[in-house]
Amino acid sequence: MLYLTVPFEQKELAKQLGAKWDSKEKKWYVENQNDYVKFKEWVDGCIIVKDNFLIVEGQQSCWKCHKNTKVYAVGVLSDNIIDLDRPTVSVQKDTGYDLQLWALNDEIPKKIREELSTKFGCKFKYSYTEKRSYFANVCFHCDSLQGNFFLYNEPDSPFGYMNDSELTIYKYDLKEDVGSWLMLDRSISPDYFYLRRCKFAEKS
Repeated sequence: MLYLTVPFEQKELAKQLGAKWDSKEKKWYVENQNDYVKFKEWVDGCIIVKDNFLIVEGQQSCWKCHKNTKVYAVGVLSDNIIDLDRPTVSVQKDTGYDLQLWALNDEIPKKIREELSTKFGCKFKYSYTEKRSYFANVCFHCDSLQGNFFLYNEPDSPFGYMNDSELTIYKYDLKEDVGSWLMLDRSISPDYFYLRRCKFAEKS
């Protein structure tokens, strides 16, 4: 199921296309995943995430204390994504990745951000490099901010395609599918299979 953002003046059109009204939530919704694309103009996002979000755990050496520390990204299996701009194309075939990974950012669902904060130690920290505070990974030992660029943009970073270290995946099921403005990564060629170096874990 996917909730829609339908303006009052367009409710009849949404109804004609098959949307249903949730009287409790006061929102229109569509049940069949195969019909989602028909309602793209009322989806709050450029992609639709189906079934679950993932918290992906890696490890790296802290730049300050040099001890090994856990670091995190947010992920979704490519097969669980509908790209609203290219809905008939497999996201895995289009991007080359079997798993989409994102840095911690403002587009992360509130529930996932809360999990990262309460169970995995992520927090808002001030970056002297970027001269702003943002939600980030920190060292488990010395509490130093672990900058996003070196975590997510370098090919040999813990989440990079030139790193073969093991990643641990924590799965969080969605009550309903959601639209998102998280952008897909199309920077890799040839294909890269993250799941070959991943293991799934129970939520802590």
